[in-house]
Amino acid sequence: MTIWATADAPWIHAVDQNKFGQSLNGIRQMAPKAIFSSHLPPAQGKTEQFLELVAQAPNAEPFVTPNQAAMEAIMAGTGGGS
Repeated sequence: MTIWATADAPWIHAVDQNKFGQSLNGIRQMAPKAIFSSHLPPAQGKTEQFLELVAQAPNAEPFVTPNQAAMEAIMAGTGGGS
């Protein structure tokens, strides 16, 4: 699931994928025992799973926020679509 990455970092679709991959490989080479994020719980012993997930984000479907009408419906508690 990469929806969290595309919602939290909409810039992810504009990255140079080769440089992004090199950065991820740099983390891989450090072989951390845990990864700490400001948005997610600690990931202990899941470095490779985390890196594979993040590597998919630039190619994932961009997150589309609700339009004004949908947002008003959500806030009114009536659901709504975009």
